[in-house]
Amino acid sequence: MNSMKSTFSLLVSRTFVTRAFGHESKQVGQILWLALMLLVFASVGLSFLVSAGLLIADKSRLRDAADSAAFSAAVWRARVLNFNAYSNRAIIAQEIAVAQTLSLLSWARYFESLSANAAELADRSDRSHLPASLASLGRPDVVQAAQRTRAALEQAAALELWLRAAPESGYKHQLAATQELMHRSARVFGLGAVANEVVRAIDARFFAFALPDQGEFDALTERYSTTQERQRLARVVQRALDPFVAGPRELDLSFTLFDPCEPRGPVQPVWIRKRGGTALSADLERWLAIDTASIHLETPLLLQPENAELCTNSERFALGWGAAISAGSAAQFTADISHAVAQISAQATDATRISPQARARAVSASEVGAAGSALDLEGITSVRELSASALSRSEPTSSTFAVLARIDQRRLSVSRLSNMFAGRLNRVPNLPGDRVWALSAASAYFRRPKLDSSLDTGNANDAIEYASLFSPYWQARLIEPSQEQRATANSYAN
Repeated sequence: MNSMKSTFSLLVSRTFVTRAFGHESKQVGQILWLALMLLVFASVGLSFLVSAGLLIADKSRLRDAADSAAFSAAVWRARVLNFNAYSNRAIIAQEIAVAQTLSLLSWARYFESLSANAAELADRSDRSHLPASLASLGRPDVVQAAQRTRAALEQAAALELWLRAAPESGYKHQLAATQELMHRSARVFGLGAVANEVVRAIDARFFAFALPDQGEFDALTERYSTTQERQRLARVVQRALDPFVAGPRELDLSFTLFDPCEPRGPVQPVWIRKRGGTALSADLERWLAIDTASIHLETPLLLQPENAELCTNSERFALGWGAAISAGSAAQFTADISHAVAQISAQATDATRISPQARARAVSASEVGAAGSALDLEGITSVRELSASALSRSEPTSSTFAVLARIDQRRLSVSRLSNMFAGRLNRVPNLPGDRVWALSAASAYFRRPKLDSSLDTGNANDAIEYASLFSPYWQARLIEPSQEQRATANSYAN
């Protein structure tokens, strides 16, 4: 009985297993199709994420490139403005050097005549009555040294003046011409070239240019070329002259001596009056230097009310004279001498006209071996400076501009993947002009750097200084684009 039950259970179990295995064989491969469908959707999602990520990366990279380009262009404009400041200072230095050269030349000619006349005076008078310093000037070796010094200085001055003030090849002309070239390079076109070089260095697919500024940068500065406009530079130059050049080069010595014109007369008190200085002509085209010394009788200098001229009857002997002019001839010097004398006399205790004999000889001798007489030299040159409108602004002076950068849609990293999608899945639909754009703005502004704390004297550490093109304190910074710049950018994009 038990064996029959075992046999029946075995048959039932075999039948069940057979049926079960037969059902499983019918379900093999169904999960594969589901897995394939999930893989397709995952691939689509992953492609969507990669597409979005690449687009965001391109846009971020383009914005950073636009900011870098705008800042670099602002740095270039600030450097150009600082170059103008340095070159203006260099032009001032050239003007000072011209004035110094002429002053030394005038002094050398004066000293040559002084030594020669001191020797003559010693021969005509009793040497025992001459001051020791004046008698020593008349020694033959001193006279010969003065002649050689004057000749050497005239040759050196001819080269010096030509290098510094020749109209076409002088330093002043070259600096002024370079200012104009640099100014042009800082205009919109030049800034666009700088911006494009920067963005292309970051990514060769990018392109950038500077937006038009409606002539704002050109209105910031102007070239000061008229006589009235150059007066400002002339005043700066004159304030920067050293005491010897600026003058007055004056000296008064009193002693007893025979009258040089009547050596047999009685010994009486006399004065040696040394006068001199360096001045500009009224039209600022010539530097004039003059040095004179004469022996005067000790008589009061009377003022004639009718012409406000000092009485010169006391001049008895022209002891020394010398003069120099940076351009023109003795005739031009004679025409400008009244202005020069007035300029020098404004600083001197007595006017140079108190010695008319010495002055007349200096003028007549200025063309004899004059280094500057045969040269055509520039006077106070024209420079580029902030315009009158910029100087009158109440707000801080600055020069702003905007840079617009772009990348073509076909060059986007996401473009090929995005072609697989349509509608909302398209990550670059309806781009303006089929491009991605980025706008950035920058400014070149004037601000004096903070003083070193070790040099602080108790005043405000952040010194205030008005903007100019004589101080190289121009800097660069990024700013928020204005509404006008945004509108201009939209017109380009659309």
